[in-house]
Amino acid sequence: MTHLGPKLCSHQDAEIWRSMFERLRSSYHGHRSGGKVLVAVRVEARDPINEAGKFLPYRTRPNRANIYIFRQPGQAGCPVDELCTLCHELGHWRSWLEGNHSAEYNSAISTEPRSSLPPHAKHLILDEERRAWDYGRSFAAEAGFNDRWAYDLRARLGVGNHLARLQLADAPDPVELFP
Repeated sequence: MTHLGPKLCSHQDAEIWRSMFERLRSSYHGHRSGGKVLVAVRVEARDPINEAGKFLPYRTRPNRANIYIFRQPGQAGCPVDELCTLCHELGHWRSWLEGNHSAEYNSAISTEPRSSLPPHAKHLILDEERRAWDYGRSFAAEAGFNDRWAYDLRARLGVGNHLARLQLADAPDPVELFP
């Protein structure tokens, strides 16, 4: 079983990777909805310094997007982390389909350092991250991943990472966002 601190994940690594992750990946790779297409879901060897994955609409073709899951070069990924990251990135995809990715949000998410953003832009990022993790729960359920504790732990860590980069004065506690 995958070790997550004081508690173990209720799913076996092989079950998560071979069954859940690959089923979700293949189900949404090339998926079309509302005139938009998720062109690819890719696992890439890249040092995931600030992000474990990325939802990335094409700049030149705004109706197309990719999802990337990042893995340390030369290392096997953690199946629970990669599945939860995929669900979260699919949550960004759903949010994009619903029209939540404004030009202002896209500009804010591309700004470094994010601490230099005005408070309104920081809240756009925080709201989208929370929405993506919330939407991601339905993708986890679709895959058969029912360990809410493990999923919410990753949601807290992911939002916590964004909060650290945003340096938001009125930052909520990630535990309160995903109780």
